[in-house]
Amino acid sequence: MHVNLLPNSFVLKRLVKQRLRQWAYVYGAIGMAMVLLYFPLLSQWTCARHDLRSYQLRSEPIRELQSQQIDSVKQTILIDQKVAQLRKTVIVDRSTAILGVVTLAIKDANKQIQLQEIQVTANDGQHRLAVRGMALEGEAITQFLESLQASKIFPRVELRSTQERLVSERNIQEFQVECLSNE
Repeated sequence: MHVNLLPNSFVLKRLVKQRLRQWAYVYGAIGMAMVLLYFPLLSQWTCARHDLRSYQLRSEPIRELQSQQIDSVKQTILIDQKVAQLRKTVIVDRSTAILGVVTLAIKDANKQIQLQEIQVTANDGQHRLAVRGMALEGEAITQFLESLQASKIFPRVELRSTQERLVSERNIQEFQVECLSNE
């Protein structure tokens, strides 16, 4: 049997010190285990960060290509929208284009021609333009006809008739022209 003759306060202090020492060993062991586990984990984490960075650097050209592809798609969409707008503005009725060519031909004749009547008819893809007008001189009519011929819309341009007439004490040339165009 064991009898302790030491005072209780001393025994209690000794017991507390002993328990604290035991817990210090336990916490120290746990700390050491954590340190031993931490370094490999830290090493793996560092390697993983390095691998992630290298993957990011390798994938950067791919991301750049994807960005360029997205930009290309956006540009294609814009171009398609512009083409659609242009298709809406294209003159479907060739008669309007023919009138534009006639207007340019008048301009080429130094505006010395006045048109009195214009008829545009279409049959089976062929347009017929009949023009009746007046000119101050015959050379203006010639320039008008040459300009119509040069437009290449009218492969056949014919002067049907000319007639000199006196208007306001001035000689003018009345004329009739017929042009044929193919689609």
